[in-house]
Amino acid sequence: MKKNIVVVLILGLAGLFSCNNNKLEIDVSHINLEIKSKRFEQEFFNIKSDSIAQLFELSKKNSRFFQLYTQNVLNLGSITEVDFLNKYEAFKNDVNTQEALREIATQHTDFQQVNKEIKQAFKHYKYYFPEKEIPEIYTCFSAFNYSVFTDKNLIGIGLDMYLGSQSEFYARFGFEQYKRAKMYKERIPTDCMQAWAYMEFPYHDSINNLLSQMVYEGKILYFLDAMLPETADSIKLGFKKRQLDWCKKNEAHVWSYLIEKKQLFNTNRLQISRYIDDGPFTANLSRQSPAKTVSWIGLQIVRAYMENKDNISLTELMYQSDYQLILNESRYKP
Repeated sequence: MKKNIVVVLILGLAGLFSCNNNKLEIDVSHINLEIKSKRFEQEFFNIKSDSIAQLFELSKKNSRFFQLYTQNVLNLGSITEVDFLNKYEAFKNDVNTQEALREIATQHTDFQQVNKEIKQAFKHYKYYFPEKEIPEIYTCFSAFNYSVFTDKNLIGIGLDMYLGSQSEFYARFGFEQYKRAKMYKERIPTDCMQAWAYMEFPYHDSINNLLSQMVYEGKILYFLDAMLPETADSIKLGFKKRQLDWCKKNEAHVWSYLIEKKQLFNTNRLQISRYIDDGPFTANLSRQSPAKTVSWIGLQIVRAYMENKDNISLTELMYQSDYQLILNESRYKP
């Protein structure tokens, strides 16, 4: 995978929205925005057998996405390679590919509602970041590799990663239960905006410690609240109700634990990942805790910061990389 691709693998990151964040419920009806959206999997897999000319034509019309998709997602290589057509035909005619394409066609017959929600999210994005470009949207079959991937001016959506938590494919290919629970189409807009945020606002800090990581994740979650203010918490977070309740009930306890164990300034990459990465629960905490509980704490810090700093815009927040300052000025006290 090339470094210029940002990938999201069913991470389940999202922010909570509450009555305290009413300022994020803005009117974007006046913003005129058109998003180019293409069902690429339908075109790519409907090429006539042995028609390299049709493949070349498709690659010309969608040059950057075609390159990313064939080389980095499917690992078929470049269309200019002599054996590309043979690789394409073998992949296209594979039993698992054909079965998955039929399931995608069944589960995602109509993509209009998802497109509508993505468009609404990018209207909010245009409101806050008017100078930013809006990406083109491509759906595809990712061979169960990626849910969402991004590059300059485009977002790719692997529809095979949103077939519903009960899909037999996920059991067949060994997806863990905590991942399967988030693999449904209502999460597509959240995952798209999350992936876009990671690319547009990458992590920056001279010191990479747990505090910086958790506040950065909190910024991404707050961004999602701003982009998707009407989306249900359960969808944005990927938390079940009992998991969310656990976070609220144990917020002060978790914060105290991080302080008492001197974890906030921990720079050990492996130990940081135990708090930040996805999983069945947050390592070092209760097995009842959802994964990314510490990121949820980061969101509470960012919320407190934005509530206390009325003069700080979302744009300024997203470009603020002094995470210690955000904590200090948040006056966060769970």
